[in-house]
Amino acid sequence: MINIVHMFNYLGHAGTEISVLNVISELRDKANITIFYSKDGPGRKLFEENDIPLVQIEMNSTFDIKAAKVLKKYCIDNKVDIIHTHFLREHSIAVLSKYFGNKSKIINSRHMLIENSKSVILLNKILSKKTDSIIAVSKAVEQKLINEGIPKNKIVYIPNGINLEKWNEPSKKDIRKEYNIDKDTILITSVARFRWEKGHKFFIDSIRTFYDIMEREKINRKVTFLLVGDGATLEDIKAYSKKLCLENHIIFTGFKDNISDFLKNSDCFICHSQYEAFGISILEAMACKLPVISTDSGGTREIINNDLQNGFLVSYGDKEALAKQMLEIVLNDELRNKIGENAYNSIASRYDLKTVAEKTLEIYLS
Repeated sequence: MINIVHMFNYLGHAGTEISVLNVISELRDKANITIFYSKDGPGRKLFEENDIPLVQIEMNSTFDIKAAKVLKKYCIDNKVDIIHTHFLREHSIAVLSKYFGNKSKIINSRHMLIENSKSVILLNKILSKKTDSIIAVSKAVEQKLINEGIPKNKIVYIPNGINLEKWNEPSKKDIRKEYNIDKDTILITSVARFRWEKGHKFFIDSIRTFYDIMEREKINRKVTFLLVGDGATLEDIKAYSKKLCLENHIIFTGFKDNISDFLKNSDCFICHSQYEAFGISILEAMACKLPVISTDSGGTREIINNDLQNGFLVSYGDKEALAKQMLEIVLNDELRNKIGENAYNSIASRYDLKTVAEKTLEIYLS
């Protein structure tokens, strides 16, 4: 079996960590896999519960020579074949370790679509020279890498995948009962870290517009919004929603690790990101047969397709468009169910986790 190290600076519980765990779970009989990380976070529990070995080392900067030497020694002592990195700091440290004698192959996955500074673009180009393959999780990411000067022959497109069997399991917890939401209330849910690029302020503005339309047109329908997640901007967003008099319409749950329970108790899912490289949360919502309304923010348009009628795309910042689309979903039960069914059917073959894992293994062995 091959020996693989996945590297993270911070172990969060976001789409990246979840997609890595998904692939690891499929490759456990073909590889010995260890997680290298620097800072503890909720993702540590995620890997511990799945019996994935973890090794903690300090990674204090992008050019941490000490960390590079520790990594090199570990790789030599444990005959590591592959180092798989996911963000800039750990990727730079992995490449540095090559200069100290590490012979392991380096694979880097790109999960982000945010605009990089000129210095980061230059650094990524330099690092790519010692990187064996770069996995782009969407065609949008692939094009961005090419635009930033990464050689096309280094880039491999492998989207995130999902285990539909897991998401087909019944809900273990009655979220509506927990938050006192009755069965007649339409529950619209979003799951995202509270960071600026996730667009929570835009979503709050859209919710305000949504209720303004309902009031203006005298629409009588009970609707509650559930915002799942935590992060740096959470308290600011709470304060902003209160300023817009939405405290009786929005529930902020904080961080939750039982996302499937929230989705399976919901009626609609919103992805409101300004930048979204792919959108594993969209796949999860579709696996629960939820209609999805998403911003047209990069990789999302590769999942949601007008021809397939499997969801809706709106422009980031267009609060009127998002509000009206949410209202249509709320008022049209038949449409809501139809889009949810189409969503499930559209991802069943395109994003099968086994296929994604096999493609990843091919990169490891090439």
